[in-house]
Amino acid sequence: MTVGKYTISRKQEFFLGLLVDPTVNELLIGGAAGGAKTVSMCLGIITLVKEYPGVRLFVGRKTLKSLKQSTINTLINKVHPMVGIAPDKYALHLQDMTLDYSNGSKIIFGELGTIPSDEDFARIGSLEIDAAFVDEAGEITLKAKNAIKSRIGRGVMAEEYGMPGKLILSCNPSLNFLRQEYYDPYIQLGGGDYREWRIGDIEVGDRPLPNYRAFLKMDAYDNPFLPKTYIDNLKTLPDRERKRLLEGNWDYADEESSLFKTSLLDKATAFEIPKGESDKFDKFIGVDVADLGKDHTVFSLIENGILTTQKVSAVQMNWDKESKLPMGRLLADELIELAQRNGFTPLTASHIAVETNGVGASIRDFLRDRGWQITEYTATHKSRSENYYQLMLDMDSGSVKMLYELNGLDALKRQLTVHTYQMNNQVPDVLKKEKIKQVLGKSPDEADSFCIANFCRNWITNPANDPSRNANRILY
Repeated sequence: MTVGKYTISRKQEFFLGLLVDPTVNELLIGGAAGGAKTVSMCLGIITLVKEYPGVRLFVGRKTLKSLKQSTINTLINKVHPMVGIAPDKYALHLQDMTLDYSNGSKIIFGELGTIPSDEDFARIGSLEIDAAFVDEAGEITLKAKNAIKSRIGRGVMAEEYGMPGKLILSCNPSLNFLRQEYYDPYIQLGGGDYREWRIGDIEVGDRPLPNYRAFLKMDAYDNPFLPKTYIDNLKTLPDRERKRLLEGNWDYADEESSLFKTSLLDKATAFEIPKGESDKFDKFIGVDVADLGKDHTVFSLIENGILTTQKVSAVQMNWDKESKLPMGRLLADELIELAQRNGFTPLTASHIAVETNGVGASIRDFLRDRGWQITEYTATHKSRSENYYQLMLDMDSGSVKMLYELNGLDALKRQLTVHTYQMNNQVPDVLKKEKIKQVLGKSPDEADSFCIANFCRNWITNPANDPSRNANRILY
């Protein structure tokens, strides 16, 4: 199919057809880098603008800066000329981030990154839009996606044309909610270029319609503007990024020596917290303690086998050497507050494990002085290797999982995926923490805290799984 002087790909032509299909109302364009997804989205935006005069569309990305540099630039400077939209047919207002067309259609641009003062996205709560396009959706959270999805279908497409609202997303391979909601069902249905599956029904006026979610695979060659040197540059990337950006491989994080493979992380994702036994206290807290610097002290809470909470210490971030109270005392108070909010008492303090290296020893002493006899965790390369390996085994067996709605789940998964290992005389040897810091650019504080919480769970409830208690344990 030719658009202007450019020939668009078969998959792009197919995508434009989906936009006027009243049953496919939620679509992810996923695949390799190269701009094809952004170009396709911009072509889709113009398709709706022309097809439904007076339409109101939302176009979003994590930050306004990236939206201006990429999406808006592609729309105005590449796609408008491509489809023959002259400058006198639209007006771009960067001050209020809107784009008005001469036929009455309007685009509202907005950022979808999480803002501490607006974690529930109240800033978009009053929007009334027909459809939403989210570029690089791998950068946003599930809460952001659901917030904008709740605003679609509130304009002329539904009222005058009988077309349900549309949510169109694009992304490179990601380890976040997009994999669970779009990629995994697509693979289960057989993969290929395109798959769709029914997620319910939707009503437009008095007409009930089936509601489908879909995944469309694209690669760099679907971009008609792609420079000839682009693919050659992608081929020179490190293996991990080459798999992700050139090959569009959603298992890009996996290596033969990966301790936490992508399939394992998917398997170990829970969508609800099971009810525990009424006479059993099945909660555990793990605390990875950091000294002053870039690292953070992190508290992890496991409830009924599910990691439900991870909290970065507010005390440590605000403490300075002029404080009248030592940091260990303040961290101990913060831990007790978190524990009591979740039903812990001094009688169940053994269900809390604190890394007692450095400042952790001070926390332990202050806790014990107040009657909280916690479990000690000593961090060495040997203990890290043993307990990370055990965490992998427990995730594989299903005895411990991560809550789908856990705040920071994507970052946690990223930290877990960089852990590789080898077996030395049937004993696991996990990649040293210093090497992991080099890969991540930071300490894996959230992963360490999770690992410590699981160590405590095994120490209390499954002593046979604790390598320090079972010298005869066979590792495989």
